[in-house]
Amino acid sequence: RRVHGFDGGKLQKRFAMWAEERRVLARVARTERLLVYAGFVYKQGAKRKSWKRRLFVLTPQELSYSNLDAEPAKQLKGVLAVTSVLHANPVTDEGLCERIEDKTFSPPESVFEVVTAERTFLCVTNSSLERQSW
Repeated sequence: RRVHGFDGGKLQKRFAMWAEERRVLARVARTERLLVYAGFVYKQGAKRKSWKRRLFVLTPQELSYSNLDAEPAKQLKGVLAVTSVLHANPVTDEGLCERIEDKTFSPPESVFEVVTAERTFLCVTNSSLERQSW
């Protein structure tokens, strides 16, 4: 229901997503012994340039990302050895950040990239503070 430009249904969906994220992150924290950081990140696909919400889990050895909407056997989508990451930086290209904001509903200052020799991962978090945590 909309009241003066306010979409309560959209906000309710966002709160439901945050509640789900908190439950999943609590479960990850209990199961990962050497957890450095975990959180939900929008990641752009390598071949299809669509944006997908993934659970990223960082340990001292690796960065993994999973699709929790898939069946359990297909949830893990990728694993990067931490030693293969050349650098991870904020993205400051304003045009790119604006296009990403239209797709993911995240602020432009929440965009970052993870660069390896094989690929550059373009990622968006829910906030600039969360981006800094990564």
